[in-house]
Amino acid sequence: KDNMQAIIKYFLLFAGIVFADIVLRMFWSYFRKKLFFSFEKNLKDRIFSRFLKLKTIGLQKTKNGELMSYLTKYTIDIRKGFTSFICDFIRLIIVLFILSTLMFQISIKLTILVFIPMIIDSIIIIILKEIIFKMLLSLHHL
Repeated sequence: KDNMQAIIKYFLLFAGIVFADIVLRMFWSYFRKKLFFSFEKNLKDRIFSRFLKLKTIGLQKTKNGELMSYLTKYTIDIRKGFTSFICDFIRLIIVLFILSTLMFQISIKLTILVFIPMIIDSIIIIILKEIIFKMLLSLHHL
């Protein structure tokens, strides 16, 4: 009987998590489509307005269909890359939050020992990024 209560408790917890996951996925799907397709439309509008400002000499040699094909293909590629980046970033933040919470519950000392190298690595990466960026800027001005 003790096991039966625990089984029911964990079953209900699992069912609640699955239901919450389904609801969150529906909202995320709707939000993602709305956000990223408006991003794509805005990008196409901005590129098209830039095309209108270009000198027509170089564009006269290119067929209209070819220009539209490039415009459509590259904006879709940019949207897909942007979508992938944002989705992966959000997923990473959620997983990091959940795992760090679970890790703190198990052992605060071990969690701190895990996070110290991550923080040091992040600082080193930021410093190296700045150094490389300055070197690239100095090469660009040559």
